[in-house]
Amino acid sequence: APPSPGAEATNPSPTPPASSGAATPRSPYSFRTFVSLRLEGASFTRKVPGELERNARRGLQIGKGGKNYYMASVNPVYKVAPNVSLYASGVYGTALTPTQGGNVNSEANFGETGLVEGGVKVSLIDNTLFAGLSVFDSTRRRFNNFSNAQDGLRSKGVEFESTWMATKSLSFIANFGVKETQLITRPGFRFGATQDYYLPLVAGGLYVDFGDGNGLIAKNNPKGLFAGSPQGSANLIVSYDLGNGFEVSGGPRIRGSYYHNYERTISMPSTIIWNGNVSYRRGPIQVMLELTNITSEDYFNGSDPIFAANTIITKGQPIEAKLNFTYKF
Repeated sequence: APPSPGAEATNPSPTPPASSGAATPRSPYSFRTFVSLRLEGASFTRKVPGELERNARRGLQIGKGGKNYYMASVNPVYKVAPNVSLYASGVYGTALTPTQGGNVNSEANFGETGLVEGGVKVSLIDNTLFAGLSVFDSTRRRFNNFSNAQDGLRSKGVEFESTWMATKSLSFIANFGVKETQLITRPGFRFGATQDYYLPLVAGGLYVDFGDGNGLIAKNNPKGLFAGSPQGSANLIVSYDLGNGFEVSGGPRIRGSYYHNYERTISMPSTIIWNGNVSYRRGPIQVMLELTNITSEDYFNGSDPIFAANTIITKGQPIEAKLNFTYKF
């Protein structure tokens, strides 16, 4: 019997008869959603360092704890054309945020976080050029043991990334990003001690309110922009396959100038650092020589201004070399 009117509309991809030899057409448009859930657990212990000779409890454990937490995300993707896709991402959960040096010593290191991101991805020139443009808005909150209150940050920004395979041997990877991070809560007590394990941090210093006692934050930084990291950054990597398992790559890492403290009295200059590597692959074996700051450029690293008002600036390392050996099994 012939198909009823409208049957094709309700079944847009009907299976053709075996004798027809026709291929089943596929629509270039599609909508899919990816959902993920990540569960983690972490435990920690606190000890008074043995080097504190004047502390009667030196070397002893003074506390322990742990936390179970999760991270969930929803990621819809809509393919509007064969080479163009729109995507979005929503993430919410708890993020582990170690203190400077990578220490985890209290539940203050676990913060509530959320992210909303959307963008477009395209592939061009016979799938040899890939590019993506995205915008994002994220928040992070965590409890501050120093101030006995919530710390919060909100970041908004734009990112662009691209990969171009110019030939079978030569490829280019580039990315550029601009972000603005704002304090949700104004900085308050950022250096003080209420428990034994903070003694190594204060080292006999006075318990002082390093908030906005001089009024410079309100005057010079009324929007409460986060300090200590550049708002603009870019990277370019050029990779060339020499054949016979050898490959070389390198390029600049560009960072814009930024203020190092909330009061905006310390400014860090922009930097261009050149890095490169040479690698060899054969079967499951890879050997790679990495070189950072090839030109020994003078540059400086900042620190998290939430930790203390007297923010620390350290000089960057000159040229460094690292040899990696990897065996895959």
